Amino acid sequence: MGTTGGGSREFGHGGNPPLVDVAAAFATVPGRGKVCGADRPLVDSDPIGHYQGMGVYRDRWVVLTHSTRLWDAGWFTVWDSASGGVTVHPIPTPDGMKHPGGLQVIGDYLVLGVEPTAEDALPSLVCFYDLRDIERGGPKPLPRPRITSAWRSAAAVGIARLGDRHVLAVHGSDPCGKTYFYWSDGRPLGDPDLTFDTEEPILGFRAEVNGKRTGYDNLALLTSTAGELFMVGLRGDTNPRLHTDDHADLWRIDVDPRGPKAELVATREFTTEGWGPLLPHFRFGAGAAATGDSALEIFCSSRSAFVGLEMNVFTDGPVWSSDQLAEQERGQR
Repeated sequence: MGTTGGGSREFGHGGNPPLVDVAAAFATVPGRGKVCGADRPLVDSDPIGHYQGMGVYRDRWVVLTHSTRLWDAGWFTVWDSASGGVTVHPIPTPDGMKHPGGLQVIGDYLVLGVEPTAEDALPSLVCFYDLRDIERGGPKPLPRPRITSAWRSAAAVGIARLGDRHVLAVHGSDPCGKTYFYWSDGRPLGDPDLTFDTEEPILGFRAEVNGKRTGYDNLALLTSTAGELFMVGLRGDTNPRLHTDDHADLWRIDVDPRGPKAELVATREFTTEGWGPLLPHFRFGAGAAATGDSALEIFCSSRSAFVGLEMNVFTDGPVWSSDQLAEQERGQR
């Protein structure tokens, strides 16, 4: 979180700040993470499941999704970086879906992909949540839009405002699955009549990096001040058991109806800090967000909160808990 208390972030307008040069911002993200997070052990909602997605709201709240096998539905974990408090909220979905996936926060809203279980990805849902009352009740589910897909999974999703419409990206969970992009009808986020044209995707592509097909654990859509659309794909793919090698790929998404395409701009390896096989990785909760018109942050979480909710932030600025720690230090003088 590069800014606080409003800053350059856009709230309540259904958008996030565009970057002047997305490729340059991606290239300058530090390659090594800084550890932050809740410093006390937490009782997880389900010791079998793990964090699947991660987003940041108003430079204060970190929202993570947690899959489950023991409960009837997945969970949101919300960490308040100002107070250090952690709350857990169920994710109510039809038929008790237990596998919430990757998410992206946009303005005052959150978009999330949900599947029945990790082993059974169909049918899938894309759901929207209102974050404006997050301090008291957590993310509030919106009845609509709720996008149901019987034939495509929704392991990770991203969203951005481009011009007067929104673009929704949905990545499938089958090995090295496809990512599809859809236009909205132009209504604002929060409007119950908002729809996305899922019958006619703008584009669907299967990512290939360095001659190898790959899938993504988490996504984030970004825009430039010139009106370009980009996607950051986050993956922990080299070791399928430990997911210890973390990579981020930057794609330029051309939405021109005469020839929509996805072009790989850059790929980078990142190094997380922490301890043991539960330390933060892109395979678990992860995301990316612009923190102004020229800076980009990438972040990720530990596998679960059994030994404490540990996170990494890839930034040149202070980590999220820095304001709280500075205030504590002033109080002790």
